Amino acid sequence: MEKRAETHVEKGKTQDKNTGVIPPIEEKEFDKAYLKTNINRPITPVDIRDVFKKLIKLLYEKNPFYLISAMLILYAQSVFFRTDNIFINTNIPAVLIAVYTLMMVGAAILIVRLGKVWDDAASILAIVLFLFMVMSTSLDGIVTNEPFQGRLWLLCGFVMSILLSGAVQFSLRIKLSALVSIVYTLILGLFFAYPVLLSHLVHTYEKNTIPAIRGIMLFPTVAAVLFLLLIPAVRGGRKYFGDTGTPWKWPLFPWSIFGIFAVGVVLRSYLLTISFYGGKGVGPYSQLESGFGLYMLVPFLLSITVLLTEYAVKFRRRKLQAVILGVPALLMLCALHVPAGTDAANQFLKALGGVKPWMLTLALSGAFYVYTAIRGVKYSQVMLMGVLGIASIAEVSTHNLAPMNVPDWMFPAILATFVMVEAVRRRTAGWCVALSAIITVTVSYYLRDTQFMMFKGAIPGHIIFLVMFAAGAFYSDTSADVFRTITAVALPIMALGGVIAGYNNEIPMPEALTYEAAMITLTLTGALWIDRRKYLIPLIASAGLPTVFFSYKYYRMLSREINGMGVIFWGIVCFIAALIISLNKGRIINRCRRAAAKNH
Repeated sequence: MEKRAETHVEKGKTQDKNTGVIPPIEEKEFDKAYLKTNINRPITPVDIRDVFKKLIKLLYEKNPFYLISAMLILYAQSVFFRTDNIFINTNIPAVLIAVYTLMMVGAAILIVRLGKVWDDAASILAIVLFLFMVMSTSLDGIVTNEPFQGRLWLLCGFVMSILLSGAVQFSLRIKLSALVSIVYTLILGLFFAYPVLLSHLVHTYEKNTIPAIRGIMLFPTVAAVLFLLLIPAVRGGRKYFGDTGTPWKWPLFPWSIFGIFAVGVVLRSYLLTISFYGGKGVGPYSQLESGFGLYMLVPFLLSITVLLTEYAVKFRRRKLQAVILGVPALLMLCALHVPAGTDAANQFLKALGGVKPWMLTLALSGAFYVYTAIRGVKYSQVMLMGVLGIASIAEVSTHNLAPMNVPDWMFPAILATFVMVEAVRRRTAGWCVALSAIITVTVSYYLRDTQFMMFKGAIPGHIIFLVMFAAGAFYSDTSADVFRTITAVALPIMALGGVIAGYNNEIPMPEALTYEAAMITLTLTGALWIDRRKYLIPLIASAGLPTVFFSYKYYRMLSREINGMGVIFWGIVCFIAALIISLNKGRIINRCRRAAAKNH
């Protein structure tokens, strides 16, 4: 601070020591000198050589050439051996991929053992893992057209992948837990074994494509089950893996392995719909016709969400838990992605046996929320109630499960039972109101053609409202306070609505006045025995709004017959306004509020 002050004194010459302000004239001179110094400063041109050096440095540090090399090799094998033509024997491209994979593994071992270049080794091993999955995909044609030979090639590919993985782990002294190693082997085996299963289904049911289609659609589900085996590893956290023998930090390693596998599962799910639909690689395969829909990935994506839930619970990531609860809504969008208009898409939907993809997603979402509730994720019960509510409305409206002999009342009964258990267990106003609302809505649906639903469903609506009023009176939790606020705001509006309905002859005027009196009585009850602060002003409004409405209507009627009635009306309005201002000046209103708060 002292150095800064000295600098300003030198530049400003006569800077005030007490205020630190430069006099106006000298301040202008100082600004001119500063601008002159910066304006005349030469602009350094961009040196293209520096840019080139930085680019070379970036490429040197990141070293993307392993990835570029792998992409070129894959492209070359598709060009040289025309693997887009399914009638060609595809074992030659598979051999090329295997040889290149072997070269990549050797390079990874070499650069780590001799130079400790772990960053480049990480890129190589990620590419190798991807090449393992590509190798299994490259054999789809041969396993379909020549099953025995194709199975031998797939077996050799799997054995080679396991041996190379073991060689990398042994040579680089990488330590993995037994569970991670087992799941790694199972997922890798899934990529090589599943084409054998689909080939068997294609040849066994040559005239019926449904079994093969169902096998294709089950692939993401089987992968989901294997990924769920990793739950203990996620719960163990960093300590579960200990020292991996590498400089790679947790959770990047080893979870990046399964991240690559997850991408492979998504891509493989799509490619299976091309390779094995139609049988023996004829017709639809060469036309790249696919019945793939995002709904097929819902079980697998939900398993990934389960692993993320375990991570969020383990490390108490509340924001992540809140985000996770919204994932089923996104999965519902995937379920709605149903390709139509092609024979393949229609066949895949037919394979579901009449069950809609969104129904399966809804069921899986319900199971997921049960799981998150068990794991203690906040608001899981509320989300589960929402899923059951949607299922109840959907089934009652569409009767999608009628062919399966599922009664319409099953989902509402499950929902009511669940909410009743939660209401008894938690004893909060929210769950009690939810239970009452579910019962009322269900009864209303089955009595929809009776007088119970007259006046546009006013009777069930008022039943739910009275339950909310009673819950606000007898409970003291947060939801009860919310219900007190809702009912306090709604009572004056309802009183005014009844009066307007009577005035418009929608209901008889005596009944309208009786209704208004009932609303005023409820508001008075709330002000005297529940919460004076919340219900005092609504009490005044419940009596005042209908009075103002009738006064205005009769004013309009009388003003047409009596001259000067408008002057009298506005005179009264000004008197009321003046009285309110005087009460406010004398702080009488504030004293009433404080007294109400004190008594409350």
